[in-house]
Amino acid sequence: MPRTQHVQIVDGSIRSVPIHLAQNGRNITLEAREVNLRISFTGGRTGQADVLMLYEPRNKLFWWTYENREGVEPGGITGRFFSESVIYVTQTNIVSFTGGAFLSVRESTACMPNMEAGQHSVLATIENKWGEIEEGKLEGYREVNIAKSLDPNFLHLRGSAAPFPQPKVREVSMTGGQWRLVLDGPNKDAAIVFLDDQYNVVNVIWPAK
Repeated sequence: MPRTQHVQIVDGSIRSVPIHLAQNGRNITLEAREVNLRISFTGGRTGQADVLMLYEPRNKLFWWTYENREGVEPGGITGRFFSESVIYVTQTNIVSFTGGAFLSVRESTACMPNMEAGQHSVLATIENKWGEIEEGKLEGYREVNIAKSLDPNFLHLRGSAAPFPQPKVREVSMTGGQWRLVLDGPNKDAAIVFLDDQYNVVNVIWPAK
C-alpha cells in the first residue's frame, strides 16, 4: 500500500483475529483487524492512533473506529473495544453500542470487496481528515441519551454519590424494526431499552427479568 503524506502504519502493528457472534439464532464470524498509525501534524509533531476494523465477508460489510493514543501506549484496541461494546450485524449494516446512560452508537453501511480494500479506504479517510484529527474533531459516533428514560435507582449505585460505575450494555438484538438492548446496572439488576430504527427510545422495562 502506498505511503500517504501524513499517515503511516507502524511496522509490525497489524493484527487480525476472528470474532464469533451469536445473534438471533445466527452464527456470524467477523474479521477484526487492528493497526497502529503514526500521524504527522503541523510543526513536526507526531501523534499515534489505533484503528479497529471489522469485516463481515458474507455481505461484505465493513466498519471501523479510531482511537487517539497520543501519549499512551499504543495497541490493544480490539480487547478494549469488545470489553466495553456490543456489535450487531444485519444484512445491510454493522452497528456498535457502547456505554450505558449515554450510548455511543456507530453505524456503518459501507461495503468493501475485502479487508484490504477497507483498510485502504480508512487510511485515505484519515489522510484526508488529518487536520480534524489534530483538532480532536474526528468523530463518527451518535450519542443517545437513554438516562432520561431510566429510573435513577437503576442508573446509580445505591449509597454512592459518584456517577460511576455506569450501566453497561450486555446484549443487543433486533426484531420488528426495533432495537432491544439489555443493560446491566451498578446494583446487579437489569433494564431493557427499546429503540426505533433511528435510535430513539420507545420503551423501557425495569426491573427486567
